Amino acid sequence: QDAAWDRLARLSCRTKRCAQIDGELRSTIAQNPVALGPRIALVYAQLQQNKLEAAAGEAKKVLKADERNVRAMQLLAQVYLKDGKVELARLVLENARDVDREDSTTQYYLGLAYLKLKQRPQAVESFRLASQLQPDFAEARNAFGAVLIENHDYDGAARELEAAVAAAPEFTLAYVNLASAYRGQQQ
Repeated sequence: QDAAWDRLARLSCRTKRCAQIDGELRSTIAQNPVALGPRIALVYAQLQQNKLEAAAGEAKKVLKADERNVRAMQLLAQVYLKDGKVELARLVLENARDVDREDSTTQYYLGLAYLKLKQRPQAVESFRLASQLQPDFAEARNAFGAVLIENHDYDGAARELEAAVAAAPEFTLAYVNLASAYRGQQQ
C-alpha cells in the first residue's frame, strides 16, 4: 500500500492536483497517524509544492518511526538539495546507500549531490551505478550521458542517451544531450 500512496501522489502532482492530494493525505494521516505510506507521499507532495520546511518535518517523522526508511531519506535529501544544503543531502543519501546499495534512486540523487559538491569522479560512478541498477531510469542515463560528454567520451554518452530517449521518448533534455554527443562524434 505504501507504493500505491507514493504513485498516487506522483500522479496527482503530475496532473496539477498536488494541493488536492496534499489535503487527502493529511486527512488519511489524521485517521491513522502511524501509517508511514501516506506520510511519505505527503513529503513528496510538499516537496513538489516547494513547501520545504514542512516536507523536511514530515520526512523526519517517518525516519523517527523507521530510521532505515530509504524513501524518506531520499525525499529528505531532495529537500536539502533544493534548499542548498548539499553536504547534508550527501550525508543522508550515503546513509540511504548504506541501507540499500541496490537502490538506483539513491545512487542518482547521490550523483547530483556529488556534482554540486564538485566531486566529479564520485558523481560519474553514482550515475553509472544508477543506470546499471535500473536500465530504464531515463534521468539517471541522461545525467550519466551528460557527464560523459563533459569527459569527452562521446561514444559512451551516445549509448547512455540513446537508452534515455528510448526509455522516455518525451524527455526533451535527453534529446538535446544526445545531439551534443552526436556532435562530439562528428555525426
